[in-house]
Order: sequence, then structure tokens, then C-alpha cells
Amino acid sequence: EHYTYDHRFQLRFRLGGSRETHPDVVLVGIDDESVAELGPGCWQNRELHAHMLEYLADYFPSVVAFDILFIGRGTTELGRKRDRELSNKADLLEADTVCLAYYFVFEKEKYESASREEIERLKKVELKNVRGDLSKFQFLDEVTLPFNELAKLESVNLGFINAPPDSDGGVRSIPMVMGLEFRRNGRREKHFYPSLSLLASCRHLGVPLDKVEVDLGREIRIPVPKDGKNGDRGPPIRIPIDDKGYMLVNFSNDHEGFKRISFHWLLGWKKAGADIGAKHVDDKVLIVGVTATGSTDINPTPLGPLTPLVTVHLNAINSILTNSFVHTSPEWVNLAILLGLSLGIALCNASLSPIKSTVVTVLVLAAYITTENAVFIVSSLIIPVVPPVLAITLVFISITFYRYLSEERQKMWIRKVLGQYLSGNVMHEILEDPNKLKLGGARKELTVLFSDIRGFTSICEKLPAEQVVQVLNEYLDKMTACVFRHSGTLDKYVGDEIVAFFGAPGDDLQHDHAQLAVRAAIDMQNGLEELQEKWRLEKKIRLESGIGINTGEMLVGNMGSSNIFDYTVIGSEVNLGSRVEELTRVHDVHIIITEATYNKVKDLVEVRELGIETVRGSEKGVRIFEVLGLKSGVTGQESDPSPS
Repeated sequence: EHYTYDHRFQLRFRLGGSRETHPDVVLVGIDDESVAELGPGCWQNRELHAHMLEYLADYFPSVVAFDILFIGRGTTELGRKRDRELSNKADLLEADTVCLAYYFVFEKEKYESASREEIERLKKVELKNVRGDLSKFQFLDEVTLPFNELAKLESVNLGFINAPPDSDGGVRSIPMVMGLEFRRNGRREKHFYPSLSLLASCRHLGVPLDKVEVDLGREIRIPVPKDGKNGDRGPPIRIPIDDKGYMLVNFSNDHEGFKRISFHWLLGWKKAGADIGAKHVDDKVLIVGVTATGSTDINPTPLGPLTPLVTVHLNAINSILTNSFVHTSPEWVNLAILLGLSLGIALCNASLSPIKSTVVTVLVLAAYITTENAVFIVSSLIIPVVPPVLAITLVFISITFYRYLSEERQKMWIRKVLGQYLSGNVMHEILEDPNKLKLGGARKELTVLFSDIRGFTSICEKLPAEQVVQVLNEYLDKMTACVFRHSGTLDKYVGDEIVAFFGAPGDDLQHDHAQLAVRAAIDMQNGLEELQEKWRLEKKIRLESGIGINTGEMLVGNMGSSNIFDYTVIGSEVNLGSRVEELTRVHDVHIIITEATYNKVKDLVEVRELGIETVRGSEKGVRIFEVLGLKSGVTGQESDPSPS
């Protein structure tokens, strides 16, 4: 979320959205030119700052705010002299014009803490009108102040410059209010103080601090004149803050985008007795800070990885004076966005195909990211990016994964069911395209196979039912495997009769359906011979079968009621196949094929013509052939792995 926050500002800058800064905010920059002219560490030379204040005393700046800590007293005679000189020059300006920086101590070993007596100096800038939930507000017990001679001046104000970074080291918000807690007369006292940015803004607006209202978790209200400092008062400036008193900084520009005066220019003009021009400093907020390369007062911000921290204070003051703040969307709006997008993506993924749902999800993500960026550029409103994007992504992945598991379970179920009817390769094709099993029928040229046990009724009458069932199941297992091995589809068992057809479903796979059917029939006879030898050794009954095969146009598809249906074939050519099987008993042969089938397999098998027969239900004679076996040189049985 931090990354997306920074990206929004950078996008705004790239699109030319850097905003004009308030004309009253002026940076007095200790820049590279100043360091080159005045020497390294010139910002620590208090004598130079004294000269600058002496020069500015001839003008009427509204505020001179130092983003520099003047902590620690001079330890040498020269140092003490410079301290006195800085104090004297600060006292030359109009009362409350100079705003000095101090620091709340987080790292106690880094800074020297102020004494209780020195802390009393902060009474002048204490915020009295503070309310709200203090459970998340942080109170500290130590501060480090400017050296005493300077801090005690009635002409100066004190504002803290703490800018704690976020967890990734970037500074995006700064505290407008911080608290100091200490014990006095056996009681714990809590006091609230303004930041340098808030203090300088109130001073420039001519608003006393006792008129400022702080509502933690909501806003800071500054009542300001409508037209000039002495005009009628209009609506207050409302600074949005969180429970800890932090304000998101609206980075309108980097430090080079503000009005600037180089520190060494001011000193050069003073030395030369030049006139800077009242228009450059009168009624202006002058922020004195370090922008020189190599300064340690830098941090990553949305403006870049090496941003002088004075830029943060410049933009904070600019936000207040221009009444342009970064706002965050309410929690209920965030929750509504999160739930709405998640539900929408869930419904979309559940109702659309995987490809379409993926396209829609990507478009929704792109639209949301584009929208939140546009909203920020137009209105500086922050709408969370990461939670909705994560929610959309996780919902999409979850539903896609669930659909995948569901489809896999469905395929397993279909595979299990179809495995009882189809060969492995045909079943694979159906699983890839289930539309091939659509309801209804289609007229196609197929080959149908009927296989029946001879004299099975008399066998059932002679033997115990258990033995008959055992032998029959063993027979049907063997014969069905032969059908599947040659890509056949099992239509049904009618008692001891097996009905199968070849060429559907999977017509692309089974264009040679007649050859597959004949191969299957030969395979079935070979398999029956193996069973007969096994039964002979086990002293069981001996079964004989006849197989009839016919090729022709028939209706194939799901037939039956809307609730119960069967994938089967019907038509006169199917009936003819059944009648041909009956002729195997008349001619005492095992496999008979019709002329239509023979014309498709004559290069495959050796046959013996049996003549023309008139079958039951048909007035026209049918030429039939006995299949003797595969022709010499023809390869053996084409196999197809049985379904797993």
C-alpha cells in the first residue's frame, strides 16, 4: 500500500499534476551553492544565522521558521559569543515571528533531554482544545530544546520537527500534534504541542493557538479570516488527522518547485548592503532548511528516495495554507468496495467460462486501479489499492481452483461411468469435448455388432444359477474388454447378448469403424477360445457364441426420457445386424458380416460367401459372408488401452 501511495504522487507529477505552491511559502535553502561559498556544515554556524536574522529585521516576514536544531550550548568563548549573537538577532524581529525547531526524544541516547525548567518554555505554544480517544495517541516524557538563551526569548515560538518514517523508511505523514507527559506534584500531567508546520501556519494566518481545536482521529480546525487577516472570519481550515495526530502530506512539489532564496544570497546581500526587496519576504513564511547534497537530513518520500526533509515541512505548510489535503476514504466505503468487487468477481467467475472470467477479472483490476489513480489526481482522495486487488485476485484464484477441482471430480465421475460403455481413447475424446454426448440424436454411418451365446436358455435350466452367473460374468468381462480394445461403445447387455457399435462417439477417431468392429469380433472369438480351454480344465460348461455385424446409416445419440436416457443406436440397419447374428445358428458359423461391411473390410479379412438371405422384417435379400480370419500379411489386433 505504501508503494501504491507513492506511485499515485509520481503519476500525478508525470501527468503534469504538480500543483502551484502558495505564494507566501518561501524556502531559504542552504543548498550546494551555500555550502560551496560558506563551507561544509555552514548550517551549524550560528553566527551566519544571526547575520541572516539581522538582515531580515529590516523587513516584515510573517514567519521565519528554522528546520534546524539549535541544541547544545557553545563550549568555547567563540561558541558562546555566537549563541549570544543569535539570541540577540532573533530578538530584533517582531514578536512571535521566529519559530524554532525542537525534537521529541524517541532515542534517548542520541539527544540531550531538556530539564523540567526548560520544558516550561513550551507553555506558550501549548494546545488547550484537544479531545478525542487518547488510547492510540503517543505521549513521550522527554524533549530536546534549543539552547536556553534562545528558547527563553519571548519573541520566539517553539515547534517540533519530528517526522517519523513508515515501516519501509518513507515519510508520507507527519504529526501535527504530539504529547508530553510528566509527573508534577504526584500527578501525571498530559500536555499537547503543535508541530513547526502547524505553528508557522497559525502564526502566518494570525490565529492564536488557543483558538485551534484538535479532534483526534478526525481533524484540526483553524478558524481563519475570510478576506485577509483582519477580515470577516469564514469557514475554518480542517486538517484531517488520524488517532495519533498525523496528517498525510499532500506533496504538491519538491523543494525546487517552491519560491526559493539561497542562504548565501541573503548573507551576500547583507554584506553588500543590497536591498532584497520587500516583495520577496514581507508577509511571507520563510522556511530555513538544508537542501545541500550529502546532508543527513533526508528520507525517502513520494517525491523520491533522497528527499530533504525540509520539503516535507514545506508541503505540510503549503497544504494548510492552500486548504488542500490528502483525504482517505471512510472505512465503510472501503468495506463496501471490498465486498462489492469480491462478490461481483465471484458471480462473474461462477457464470462465465474460465477464459471469459479471466478477461473480465483483468479488466476489473485495470479499471479499479485506473479509477483510484484518477480519483487521487483529481481530488487527492486515497482509496486503498492492495486490499481490493488482493481480494479480487484471491476470489478469482479460489473460484478458479474450486472450478478446477469440481471439473476434475466431474471428469472422474464421467470417466467412471463412461468406462462402463466406452473404450479409453473414445472416452478421452468425450472428456475433452462433452458436447459429443449432447442430448438428441444424429444420423451417421456406423457399424453395429451383436454377439449372443447359443443355447443359453437350456444351459440355465440345467445348471445352478450361481454357476451360470459366474460363467456369464467371466464371459461378458472378456468380450467387453475386446470391444473396448478396438474403440467400440458398449450399447447394452440383453441377458447373454452383447450389443456394441463402432464409430460414435468420436467420429474423427473412428472413421474406420467397420474394420474396428471386425477386428473386435475376431478378438472376441479368440478370447472365447481361451475361456473354453480354461473352463475345460475347471470342468465347467462350454459356451459357443455367434456374432453378427452390419454397417449402415443409423440414428445415434441419447435416447429416452428427460430424466433417464441411454446413449444408443436405432434404425433398420441396427435391426439387420441383430438378424444377421441369428443366421450364425442357421449356417453354424461364428462371425457373419453383411455385404455393406464386407465392402469396407475386404482388404483386411478372409471370408466365405454364404449367399443371399432374406431376414425377418426385410423383404430384400442380404448378401452375407463368414469371416474366416485376417488376411496373410495383415498386422495383428490393433489395441486401445482400457480406461483407467
